[in-house]
Amino acid sequence: MPPRTKKIVYDVKGLFARRLKAWRKSRRLPLKALAVDLGLTESALCQWEKGVTFPSADNLALIATYAKLPPCHFICPDSYQSGCLVELK
Repeated sequence: MPPRTKKIVYDVKGLFARRLKAWRKSRRLPLKALAVDLGLTESALCQWEKGVTFPSADNLALIATYAKLPPCHFICPDSYQSGCLVELK
């Protein structure tokens, strides 16, 4: 019988919002400058940082590439371990 896996449910939109804003602030990067650098609107970034909307997979990859971090840095909880199934809500 295979081992049981633990299922984790979390608010990916809220987690992404907090981590994006924290990353940007730690770099002292104004929202407008980040928007210009990424070729995105300041409004879209603002909505992501507020947790109102969530970026597309392409935009998530764009942010991760720009930040030189894996996409999981922005959307995976610290408690994520291999062997866990993650359900996005």
